[in-house]
Amino acid sequence: PHEPSLEDRALLEHAAAIADVHGVLSTTALLTGETVDEIVAYAKEHAIDVIILGKNERSRPWRLSRGVARRVIQTASCQVLVAYPSGQTCVEQSAIESVA
Repeated sequence: PHEPSLEDRALLEHAAAIADVHGVLSTTALLTGETVDEIVAYAKEHAIDVIILGKNERSRPWRLSRGVARRVIQTASCQVLVAYPSGQTCVEQSAIESVA
């Protein structure tokens, strides 16, 4: 399991600020434990409408893998959006079909 750092918190605060600028109400949380289980449980417990997972080009230990994104899509009871870096087109047909 990943232990959240100050940098992790700063990234979440930055993402929330961007959402706010665009008039989007957002909620962020730093969780510890097994990634997929924690994300899905938090979303269910808090009646989250959509989970947004971000992919980052930089290599970081907390970066979501395709496996994590796929398992969240398969197990979450709400909509899941995986945001890729600008210009990257890695959406697989199977991922699209599992959401539809």
